[in-house]
Amino acid sequence: MPKINRSRHSARKLFLIFFLTAAVILLALKGVSTFLTTNPVFRVSELEIQGSYPLDDSIKESIRAANIFKINLKELSRKLIAQHPEILNAEVRRLFPNKIIIKLKRRLPFARIESQ
Repeated sequence: MPKINRSRHSARKLFLIFFLTAAVILLALKGVSTFLTTNPVFRVSELEIQGSYPLDDSIKESIRAANIFKINLKELSRKLIAQHPEILNAEVRRLFPNKIIIKLKRRLPFARIESQ
């Protein structure tokens, strides 16, 4: 019978060690995440637009006001293409610590109709 108590005791001890280790790791990850998303070093201060298509100032300012880790690159690319039908492709990249590069490719018009 004493062997059963020892195995229960060591199982509880092992569970407690595992639980405490997991809690410490999660708290450390939360701290790193908070540091990266709130530190002003990672706020976008440079925005480079490659291509001959002019973007609205409102879009530029919303990007500049954001943290580099909080910008969803795929969603920003989709948003640019959806808002500007003249854009064929928009490639958005991060350049650490504080730069976003947007490479725009315009659609080539097949025909142009002018009304008077």
